Amino acid sequence: MPSNSVRLFIFTVFLWGMATVSSLALDIPIFARATTSNQSSWYPDREGRSLDWDEKYLFAVGIDSLRQADFGLDLEIRAEERLESFHPVIHTFLLSWIKNSHSLELGTQNIGLASAYDFARRFVAYRAYDDWLFEATRLNAVGYGYHHGFLDITARLGGNQISRGIASLGIGLTPYNQEISAGIRATVSDSHWHSPSLISNLKLKLDLDAFSHNTDLMMKQVLPHNDRPAREEYALASEIAYRFSPRFSFVAGGLYEEREFAPRRISEFHTALDWSFGKLTLSSCFSSKSLTDSREDSYGALLSWTPLPQGRFDLVYKYETGPYDEIRHVFAVQTDLRFDF
Repeated sequence: MPSNSVRLFIFTVFLWGMATVSSLALDIPIFARATTSNQSSWYPDREGRSLDWDEKYLFAVGIDSLRQADFGLDLEIRAEERLESFHPVIHTFLLSWIKNSHSLELGTQNIGLASAYDFARRFVAYRAYDDWLFEATRLNAVGYGYHHGFLDITARLGGNQISRGIASLGIGLTPYNQEISAGIRATVSDSHWHSPSLISNLKLKLDLDAFSHNTDLMMKQVLPHNDRPAREEYALASEIAYRFSPRFSFVAGGLYEEREFAPRRISEFHTALDWSFGKLTLSSCFSSKSLTDSREDSYGALLSWTPLPQGRFDLVYKYETGPYDEIRHVFAVQTDLRFDF
């Protein structure tokens, strides 16, 4: 097993190599990303340890959709924090061949259901920040795609060490830049129940002039296997946003999960009002989270500075209550920067 220093050396060499290639003016779409959150929580009514500290870091470099003739490459290497060290891991590696309306791909990637929700991209400390909300897993697979007009069909066959075999099929329609899609995923061994499972999903996404809407519906059927019974689980995520003017907008959304393991029911509701002034945005936020028989509420404000098209610096304050009749004041500084070379 390579030591941390060896991993760091390999990661450094990779960064140097990509920078060298970029400096040679080759047409390679290289990107670098840094996401951080440093958060302090003060519990005024708690005896003893009244201050908590939490931090979250994500660093990534890669190649974003390189296309040469009929071939393509997508690559993302992330440095993930584990205790007191960072470990570089291959998050995405896809080799593809594209010809007319057909495509083939081979590689590894994270797959899941429900993404691109505002409430999952607003606070870096959120559990699924800029990621899948439901049924995220690793897929090492070969895939086929058919793309014609506003019709997209994708099929993948592969797996991972936990789920073993995974097969998926998806059909999507994107008329007039809107999206409606459906899919099904079959797994030999469910990552939680270790029984065969079927996951079906529906997605609807509307993006009009001032109004946008996003909804994902998921149902999982766990099949009976050996002495383990059949189970059913459901999940729903939905969000609406409306822009009253170029400076003033509103967004509200949430999710609901019905599971057969603790916590059996999870529900979240999020809403925010945004006022923009040049490169500054001031947001007032409210969220509520329920876990079966407990509830947490959060009232907050966020001041965001976006000096770059894909870069922001945020100051966060939140007043939170629950789940054990405690109140806490949360202060955070967060950043999300991406550079394309």
